[in-house]
Amino acid sequence: MMQIIEKVEKELEKLGLTVDTVANDHIIEACVTKVSLEDNLSKVGIDFDQIEKKLYPYSTFVIQMIQHLDEGGSTEDMIRAFLIEALNYSLELGDAFGISLEE
Repeated sequence: MMQIIEKVEKELEKLGLTVDTVANDHIIEACVTKVSLEDNLSKVGIDFDQIEKKLYPYSTFVIQMIQHLDEGGSTEDMIRAFLIEALNYSLELGDAFGISLEE
C-alpha cells in the first residue's frame, strides 16, 4: 500500500502538487488510476509509459483523465478508451488479454 501512495505522490509532484496542496479530487483520482493501471499492465509485461507516449504525444494520461473527469466522464470510461486505443499500438496488450483486432 505504501508503494502506491509513494507513486501517487510522485505523479502529483510531476504536476507541481503535493497531497496537501491538491484542491481537486479529480487530480487525485487521475493519479491513483494511472498508478493502478500502470501496475496492472506491468504485471502482464506491458510498458504503460511507452503506450502513453504514443497515445498522448503532447500530454499525459493524468492530464487527459483530469479533463475527462472535469467534463463529467467516468474513470471506467477513461480506462476503457485508453485500453481500446492502446490495442492499436501494442500487440502485447492484445495477447495479454486474448484480444485480436483482426477480422
